[in-house]
Amino acid sequence: MAAVPLLGMLAPDCLSDDAFISFRYARNLATGHGLVFNAGDPQPVEGYTNFLWTLLLAGTTALGLNAESAARTLGLLAAMGAQMATYFLARTLMPRYPLLWALPAGMLAANSFFVVEAIQGLETTFMAALVTAALARRATEIVATGEGHKAVPYSALLLGLSALTRPEGYLVFAVVILADWLGLARLRRRPGRLQVMSLILFAVPVVPHLVFRLLTYHAWLPHTFHAKTGGGWDQVLRGLLYVGSGWLHFLPWVLLAILALLASGTLRQERPRQRAIVLTGVVWLAATAGVALEGGDFKPTFRFLVWSLPLLAVLACSGLAGLLAGLSRVQPRRGQALVLILAAGLLIWAAMGSGQARYFAAWRQTDLKILRQAAAWFDANLPADALIATGPAGAIPYYTGRRTLDMWGINHAAIGHREMPSMGRGPAGHEKGDGALVLAGLPHVILFTEARFSRMPLPERNLARGYLYVSERELLELPGFHDRYRWRSVPLADTMMNFYQRREGGETDS
Repeated sequence: MAAVPLLGMLAPDCLSDDAFISFRYARNLATGHGLVFNAGDPQPVEGYTNFLWTLLLAGTTALGLNAESAARTLGLLAAMGAQMATYFLARTLMPRYPLLWALPAGMLAANSFFVVEAIQGLETTFMAALVTAALARRATEIVATGEGHKAVPYSALLLGLSALTRPEGYLVFAVVILADWLGLARLRRRPGRLQVMSLILFAVPVVPHLVFRLLTYHAWLPHTFHAKTGGGWDQVLRGLLYVGSGWLHFLPWVLLAILALLASGTLRQERPRQRAIVLTGVVWLAATAGVALEGGDFKPTFRFLVWSLPLLAVLACSGLAGLLAGLSRVQPRRGQALVLILAAGLLIWAAMGSGQARYFAAWRQTDLKILRQAAAWFDANLPADALIATGPAGAIPYYTGRRTLDMWGINHAAIGHREMPSMGRGPAGHEKGDGALVLAGLPHVILFTEARFSRMPLPERNLARGYLYVSERELLELPGFHDRYRWRSVPLADTMMNFYQRREGGETDS
């Protein structure tokens, strides 16, 4: 467990740009403006999907702590919590194999996808800790009730907190309850008091949050649901490719997990631990299917898969335990040696198969340095009430504090609800836009995502040669846009920054 914070502290400063969205909401809440992206917004938009994580960051900000350092520290602590939860889950599922109880935690520590996500400033490892702890508790409840003991379903309360952390928490709870009713992991022969208690405990944190969302944002669903989904089968296909690519990086884990599920799939004897293994597997598969339906993500760290990675690690070790049980009946010594070799192989694969995350972290460190330089330039050259229009509305808006319009619709209700005919075929989460609405806001500065930074000044004519997102493409086609805005390139410490700046008065190009 100590390896994760150690590796995290040695890792580069590679906070995700999306994390700064939560930082900005948290800062506005801590300073009395409410959970809004722009202070004073007449119609606030829920541009985050991690309510509980944002509340935690708001609390640390109110205490005078730096949001970046706090998010990194909380992420590392949550990663350790997820590792500890894998230990208790593995101990419940494999009571006869204590040497395998700590292996899932080691697998997570060796996996760079897990470690990098712990220091990205996002809620990924916090979600992993809550869900894994909930499944560990649920497994204990299943075993206890199977042996005739009483158990309070506190797992439902943990799943309620996970639903406040990410919307997938609702999916996990639904799967747990459905598995209980169908008999896959039933606490009792007939649904009754414990099921009602589960619903009540889940509702304790969830219902107040839903009421808050309805009163504040006038919606039952987070705005990001509208801004990032809606692509139909194109979106599902993209999500399946994302899941398939992720599974290749975790291939040995996946194969052993499937082995564990196949070995526990026959429930004729209805052993409680078998049911707990099946429940863990069903939750992992449902979480993976949910990622496919969402359309995946653009980040190469597979963060939508990482929060369920502890479950996969435990299932993989359950598969190892099944191999050990089978081989021990034939050749005990060779069986134990083979399992030890496979365990070492899992650790080596975790370290070598996740190198892509380390490369991403190094790139992100450089990118973040440039974004801070850009924010400093805007601070020195734009008025305090300036409006910035940009695609990635993360680090630059956070550091400048200026009002910002997200051209992908994260903090703009109309853009986020716009129907896009090609939805599901573009970059995940970045497919919406509306050039006319952006221009109607008359921003002082407009940043085109792929053209923001270059080694040399980027000529305006070269814009058409690069990738243009929806708002950017429509802006260039709007009549009068070039009369109102001029293209500029300014030097930063390490690069050139390119953007459109609004003309003031009779200003013309020089």
